[in-house]
Amino acid sequence: MSIYVSDGRLTRAEIFGIYLGIWLKRLAITAFILFLVFFMLKSAGHLAWSWWLITVPLWGTVALALGSIGVFVIFVYISNYRKENP
Repeated sequence: MSIYVSDGRLTRAEIFGIYLGIWLKRLAITAFILFLVFFMLKSAGHLAWSWWLITVPLWGTVALALGSIGVFVIFVYISNYRKENP
């Protein structure tokens, strides 16, 4: 699978965005599986944790994803600022 821009080369920001997308997808899948394991253990009575701890993989992943996207936006902004102001 190849991704090209108009001049045939990817910028650092685009490469970072591709890796970020792959990482976020894997993180979401892993977090959901972890949530299911915690949920089943809590339902079976093997965990005495509070329900908010059981759901940490779900909302913690959202917080981590939003933070990662924020870092990506800052990275792109700095990259574009450097191109305009050499």
